[in-house]
Amino acid sequence: EGRKRFLFYAPKDLSHVYRKEGGKEIYADPRSPNLEIFPTFYKAKPIEAILEPGDVVYIPSRWPHYVECMTASVSLTQNFANVANFKHVLVPYTKWLERRRLTMEVVKSIKSGNLSALFGGGLNK
Repeated sequence: EGRKRFLFYAPKDLSHVYRKEGGKEIYADPRSPNLEIFPTFYKAKPIEAILEPGDVVYIPSRWPHYVECMTASVSLTQNFANVANFKHVLVPYTKWLERRRLTMEVVKSIKSGNLSALFGGGLNK
């Protein structure tokens, strides 16, 4: 059940709706685009689709999109990785996993009071 509104942007419009600054990804919000960050936002031409209950949508790699729930709904998402999109799907995901693993190590060390583990034994308890 549920309806969703999708806005798809073709890869040719990527520069109008997406930026990467300092390793951080920034997407324009089509409801209220920041024209200081995305001055050419309105040059992008979105393709709009309304998904009805039971509909399925395939979103190709490198197609930025915006999704808005029009009614209460549930979604199931599956990312597909292959040779063509490997560096855009799996490489960022493995970097995220490594950052998460390191963060969990820091939290564990702080909780256990073992701060020397964080600094190679250079600190005493």
